[in-house]
Amino acid sequence: MKQHWAMGSLALATALLAGSGTAQAQASAQEQPGSETAEPDCASLVRAAFPDATTTLSLAALRPPTAAEARGADDRMQGPPAPAMPAHCEVIGKLQERQGANGQTYAIKFHLRLPVQWNGRFVFQGGGGSDGNLGDATGGFSSQPGVTALGQGYAVISSDSGHDNAVNNDPARQGVVTFGHDALARHNYGFGYIGPVVQVGKALIRAYYHRDPAFTYFVGGSKGGQEAMMAVQRFPAEFDAALIGYPGFHLAHASIAQLWDGQAFGSVAKAMGQIGRDGLPLVNKAMSDQDILLAQGAILKACDALDGRTDGMIEHFTACTTARVLPELAKVTCASDNPANKTAACLLPMQVAALRKVMGGPRTRDGQAIYSDWAWDAGIGAQTVKGMTQGWRIWKMGAMAPTPTTGRCCALVPPAIRRCSAPRWTWRAMSHRSPATRSMRTSIRPITMPT
Repeated sequence: MKQHWAMGSLALATALLAGSGTAQAQASAQEQPGSETAEPDCASLVRAAFPDATTTLSLAALRPPTAAEARGADDRMQGPPAPAMPAHCEVIGKLQERQGANGQTYAIKFHLRLPVQWNGRFVFQGGGGSDGNLGDATGGFSSQPGVTALGQGYAVISSDSGHDNAVNNDPARQGVVTFGHDALARHNYGFGYIGPVVQVGKALIRAYYHRDPAFTYFVGGSKGGQEAMMAVQRFPAEFDAALIGYPGFHLAHASIAQLWDGQAFGSVAKAMGQIGRDGLPLVNKAMSDQDILLAQGAILKACDALDGRTDGMIEHFTACTTARVLPELAKVTCASDNPANKTAACLLPMQVAALRKVMGGPRTRDGQAIYSDWAWDAGIGAQTVKGMTQGWRIWKMGAMAPTPTTGRCCALVPPAIRRCSAPRWTWRAMSHRSPATRSMRTSIRPITMPT
């Protein structure tokens, strides 16, 4: 029987507290219905007292309940449908606004939803990618569309982590990662924003409900998972537990992995004659969507049944080794690397070699791993009613359809806003023993920052 792990419930975080009788008693006492003496006044929150005197609110409004967005079975809209929302007080604010490097104005912005029917608990919703988005403050779960922490009675807060993609976006300084040129903005992105935001959230909870939350959780995946680990390590007094999914580790090393992938697929694109107007390889043309589906089919043939069921999913991924996958890839490999012999039914040997290199992860010239390798998985691509999935390829080489990407796009940048307008830089010169790599390694040594 297959085992499925899903970030679909706060039960895990709650279970971590099961051994605390004092905490359970506190939760029981604070969550009794009818404890409020008057209907909470949302608009009055603009006059609340905050632990950080720089805090200001731009919105404090009571929202009526709304039904979930209805979509048909043949819906082709991007993104999940909007979930149902209970009646709640919606708050948007900012703190620590300042003038930063290169004339940029920075602030830590936050978004809070306080349900009228509150269960006495508080969720901090983590960000993603390079952050810079306010977040919807619903506490949604990717594995259970439509299920939200807000809908289950939790107060939920989200934040942009101290920079705004719509404001801090200088094309001459890598666009939405302009914040990387500002030391304090980098610090806030790393973890610094978490403390001020959870504290302002608790202050607003006290002002609205006239009591503290019984439990406070951090919930996040990817960059949000990294933030969850920082939350419990850097601010242990503020959180009772964390629900952490697929966390990002060693993000500076991850950026080297992006370069590694770009080099692998860029070499293929160059050999195939896929060159942009600027003379650089069109990395996203190294493999078509059909090519990825061929690779997916080979991976499934090699590993789908390893968990005891053939159902299009690879659950026993530790047994799905490169040695097991390569024979199946060989069955769909063209006779030579001559692009003229490429057909829809086969992959060029150099495409297979690049795929193997990428899945093995970046290494130094002497074979030492720089970052993680990757599991061979059917999730590299699939045909759906909405078209070919683009998630894996967006991060590895770029989407197939939009404006062609070049070697200059091989950077750790959110895929939705990735562009080819970075300063001129040649990925071809990037050696994994080069001064640039050594400099990056030096830059990621632990440093002491105030919390």
